Amino acid sequence: MSENRKTLQDFKGLYRELIEACEREDDILIYERLTVIKKELDFRYVASENLFEFFTYCQSLAINNEFDELARLLQGKLSSNVQEKTEGAVILDLNKFRKVI
Repeated sequence: MSENRKTLQDFKGLYRELIEACEREDDILIYERLTVIKKELDFRYVASENLFEFFTYCQSLAINNEFDELARLLQGKLSSNVQEKTEGAVILDLNKFRKVI
């Protein structure tokens, strides 16, 4: 795996770090972290474009000192990523079960 690819764990850690920065109202850290992660996105995938737009919107919230809204969005994103991972695992288990039957 290339060094600049981000895994689900990387994004979960990033979201947690950004949520903590929102609690401290550290707009500079938030903006810098989001700038770095936007540069690392792999635009061969459609999801990267969506993430780019999401991170750009997050940056605008930080610039406008809307830390509560930003933290809410990031928490929702963190929760949905965990849920997607969990649901994916369940589907995988069901598919294996069907093969056995």
